[in-house]
Amino acid sequence: TRSFIPGSIVRITLRNFVTYDAVSFRPGPFLNMILGPNGTGKSSIACAICLGLNWPPKILGRADHLNAFVKIGAADGFIEIELKGPARAPNLVIRRNLSATAKTSTFTLS
Repeated sequence: TRSFIPGSIVRITLRNFVTYDAVSFRPGPFLNMILGPNGTGKSSIACAICLGLNWPPKILGRADHLNAFVKIGAADGFIEIELKGPARAPNLVIRRNLSATAKTSTFTLS
């Protein structure tokens, strides 16, 4: 059977991100679609992928600063994206920590 190719997203975890308290998604190795009624967070998942991979918030057309993506009422949040590593190598986990009060963020890689 075929599996994920290196660089594929194998997991997305969000905490206090836009409408999500805490959620983890595990896309499959082939075509994935985000489907659901209006207002259920489909665009938030797409935004999380972009911001988690260091796209600037302005490009999304939702907000100019990262703190706007922290869930209202929360002090902080994070986006964690796990990418499939090369053959016989561990996966790469990128975590972007967000603050409700700061317009900047920090990254960790593991």
